[in-house]
Amino acid sequence: MKKVEINPDFKFEFETEKELFSAQMSGYIDVCDVVRVCYRYVGSKGSIDRPLKSREDYINTIELYNNSEDIEILEVYQDKWCYDRNDYL
Repeated sequence: MKKVEINPDFKFEFETEKELFSAQMSGYIDVCDVVRVCYRYVGSKGSIDRPLKSREDYINTIELYNNSEDIEILEVYQDKWCYDRNDYL
């Protein structure tokens, strides 16, 4: 299965999950840079596309998926994301 290289040029607002968590506790995060990963489980027809909101999560996720025999990474791309706690109440 094709392995995906970690791209050091991707931009993130948050370097660590701790920084992201602290920002989310404020209740609002303005539009910021994230990376999305589109993947599928081998043998599945559907795919999943999820945001990776910190560089730490990005590196850990790519390493995990690269080392999994059951997951195929289809695409990894830069995107934008925002958060407002009121959207979830």
